[in-house]
Amino acid sequence: RVDFDLCYAFANACLDAGTIGHFSLLSIAGADVHADGLRERVKGELEEAVMDLGFPATTIYRPKHVLGTIHTPPWADRWLPWLNPVLPRSLKGVRVASLAETMRRVAESVHVEVQTNSWHPIRCSL
Repeated sequence: RVDFDLCYAFANACLDAGTIGHFSLLSIAGADVHADGLRERVKGELEEAVMDLGFPATTIYRPKHVLGTIHTPPWADRWLPWLNPVLPRSLKGVRVASLAETMRRVAESVHVEVQTNSWHPIRCSL
């Protein structure tokens, strides 16, 4: 339940802090509460739970393969960039730097007014 519990606790702590107006969630392609696969189902449950928290704005990213991380299989890092031009969109990989840049641009373009009168420490416990 690490994929759900830690992410949900973090999102909830951000909301409790009262200073976060836009929450970005990195999920996975195929995330769905009714999915057959455990990982896809858990990520679907997380997406719904985060949306239900009620942030003023939430963006969910669902890449199929994130390339260039320590978790990326070596074959994917080597071959997916070459195969991307002929793969269907649902199977394409995205470089971690490109994903991060997209997330940054979206975060900067979403303007949500958040008012706070004091500093709120973020507390997160499981």
